[in-house]
Amino acid sequence: MHPRPDLLFIPDFLDEPDRHLRQLLETVTWDTRMRARRTASYGVAYNYSQIHYPATPLPAWAQWLGERLQPVIGFSANNCLLNLYEDGQSSMGFHSDECEVLEAGTGVAILSLGDSREIRFRSKADREHEVAWTLPSGSLL
Repeated sequence: MHPRPDLLFIPDFLDEPDRHLRQLLETVTWDTRMRARRTASYGVAYNYSQIHYPATPLPAWAQWLGERLQPVIGFSANNCLLNLYEDGQSSMGFHSDECEVLEAGTGVAILSLGDSREIRFRSKADREHEVAWTLPSGSLL
């Protein structure tokens, strides 16, 4: 498996990722409705894995992060979805975003904090075609 050339990957996007992770762990109220991981959502209302997250104001740290992301990704983020994987046993299957619900001209940015994790994609048209990245702490995809 190899990375897609049309996706942006910055392995060291965020300085001091451990400090940012500690801040999130200390301040975020985590939702426990998902079995595999804890989640939280800020910004516009969002439906994720059959769970509805109501609109919630972006906290100061999310606004700061959005300001850092905007010049790199080319759009202003209107939602921040957090996934907390407790240990090496917690994981996500093949990654799939419902792009049809995104506002025109936007996309998805993934910022990884904590232990390195692999994210995998598989083509819906050709299920044999897979790509994967190992996302180190502080990386942006």
